[in-house]
Amino acid sequence: MHIIHIIESTATGTLSMVELLANHQVKTHDVTVIYSVRADTPAGLAEMFDDKVQLKFVDMTGVNPFKAIIRLRQLIKTLPNAVVHCHSSIAGFLGRFAVWKLPNRCFYSPHCIAFMRTDINRFTRLLFVTLEKLALFSRKHYIACSDSEAAIIRQYLPNAHIDKVENAVDFEAFPISLNNTQTKQTSKGEIHVVTVGGIRAQKDPYTFAQIAMACPYPHVQFTWIGDGDNAAKSALIEAGVCVTGWCTRSEVLSIVSMADIYLSTALWEGLPVALIEAQFLGAILMVNNCPGNTDVVEHLKTGYVFSSTMQASSIIREIVADINVAKAMAVQGQVIAKERFGVERYCMAINAVYQQA
Repeated sequence: MHIIHIIESTATGTLSMVELLANHQVKTHDVTVIYSVRADTPAGLAEMFDDKVQLKFVDMTGVNPFKAIIRLRQLIKTLPNAVVHCHSSIAGFLGRFAVWKLPNRCFYSPHCIAFMRTDINRFTRLLFVTLEKLALFSRKHYIACSDSEAAIIRQYLPNAHIDKVENAVDFEAFPISLNNTQTKQTSKGEIHVVTVGGIRAQKDPYTFAQIAMACPYPHVQFTWIGDGDNAAKSALIEAGVCVTGWCTRSEVLSIVSMADIYLSTALWEGLPVALIEAQFLGAILMVNNCPGNTDVVEHLKTGYVFSSTMQASSIIREIVADINVAKAMAVQGQVIAKERFGVERYCMAINAVYQQA
């Protein structure tokens, strides 16, 4: 079988999932990745993929979508029996129009579908829904990454065919020094609170800054791993948060592995890969009560779920008072992460969806 992945969003969790999937599938199938490049695309993109994965560049970021559709269609027509798997909103829209009336089976993984956003007005949400409905005329098969994403797709697109396949992390690819995470020890001095991601509206950096500013303990240190909006970054720095800027994957994993608490203030998520990685690395999980976050974290079983800055501050005080209770939950979360989010399960489930269609 030949599999074509189309990805415009070559960054963060979406890129992680395409990388994982393509590198696993190429062991038994022919795989082509058609990609675009954005400002936040990491350097050395080609080195992320197995040498046997064919990489083809198509600019999907320009103002003329028809040019991208035509180029995608030209490439897909050379492989009429290939499975086409589109990832995230722009590639999902362009790719599904590119396969219009072609014989290829086509699937779309939104990786947090656009109308899950809470920072848009009703008109913008209606626009996103209308664009998805237009794309449905070409292909209807969605692969949701969480129960939350599947539910909202059903709510707005009742005619869509939806399979749910939860995201995964290739834990075996972690550096050996990070793999034995069960023995992680609690810091005797500072308590480190981290998050990973772009400094943008989705991740709600201003609430992260408010939580950091409200923390009364000088030995609790807050770090944001990533970069982005300058105004929000300034607010974080003014609140005493260390902003690292963009880091390599190994640097991110190293910092998270040393953290005591992983704090997500995100307003919406599909199924956050960074949160799963933090869970595997033994961090205490503290997450805002939003779709995606609550698909990973169960309150007081594998972490803490909060709905306000005040509640988050209260949880931090609780953790500081008796961190061993929180660490016990973190160990339970590690066990669940290994069992639930493994790469073999993920790739087998995706391939089963391909075969059943």
